Amino acid sequence: MAIATELKKTLTDTTPLYAVAGAGDLVVEKLRELPERFRTEVTTDPKVLRERLQTLPDRTQTFAKSQVDRAKELYEDLAARGEKLVKRVDRQESTKRAKTAVRTTESKAKATTTATKRGVANTKTQAKSAATAAGKAADAAANAVEQAARKVGDSGSKPAGVSNA
Repeated sequence: MAIATELKKTLTDTTPLYAVAGAGDLVVEKLRELPERFRTEVTTDPKVLRERLQTLPDRTQTFAKSQVDRAKELYEDLAARGEKLVKRVDRQESTKRAKTAVRTTESKAKATTTATKRGVANTKTQAKSAATAAGKAADAAANAVEQAARKVGDSGSKPAGVSNA
């Protein structure tokens, strides 16, 4: 595959973008659940409450990282699954027949192009030859007419069988 085509494919493939967006959405969803989880663990003890609040940023960061790691694993699993699917389809008999048909069609198209080019070249050569031959024949006919006219002029201007009386 050409570099430009590969680059275009890389720049226009939205799957990685969607995977990252989905992971971010999942993280946000889980972060929104945190207040509810904390409400169930609410205590009136200021010491416990202060401890929990102090660990909240670390716990939130750990949770977010775990969700990103989970999304990465999921993405890699999906990519592996997709690769297996493509290979399975590639091994199918119908795919092999389609590839063979494409190669045959390509080969026939190339042969037809070559034959057409040769035919055009041959026709051009034959047309030039015919034009040259026609030109020579026209020149010969003109010369013959000219010579016949001279002969008629040399034999006198009287038609045969007419006397000078």
